[in-house]
Amino acid sequence: MYWARLQAGYIWGSGPPWGYAGWIMEWRNMKEPNYTAAGFGVGGALFTLLLIWLHNRFPFLPLHPAAYALAMNFGIDYCWFPMLIAGLAKTAIVRYGGQRAYHALVPFALGIIVGEYVTGSVWSWIWIVTGRPTYSFSIN
Repeated sequence: MYWARLQAGYIWGSGPPWGYAGWIMEWRNMKEPNYTAAGFGVGGALFTLLLIWLHNRFPFLPLHPAAYALAMNFGIDYCWFPMLIAGLAKTAIVRYGGQRAYHALVPFALGIIVGEYVTGSVWSWIWIVTGRPTYSFSIN
């Protein structure tokens, strides 16, 4: 369906009123673009870019773009405490060890994250191979 619409758009053109987005609006039963939603989307993107700039310019600030993204869905209900511990650990490391200690411990933190994902993958593969339910990392 999508490929056919794309191909038709290349061959015959997308047509009025909104060009290629017209079929998306038709599919979603929309009469015209939702400028309010688009404005909030652009505002959220600009706020995220501001957080990225602040995080890169001032690494000691507790504002992080990933926290903003996680706070927008239900997943934060399950991981707020580990994120609190990580934030406190980072604050202590930067305050008492400085940037040198912080940069020395970044690979350790990334190793913990990768290790958790690898462990979750191994449990999933055990479930697939044996057909028996195992530990799940799902938050659903």
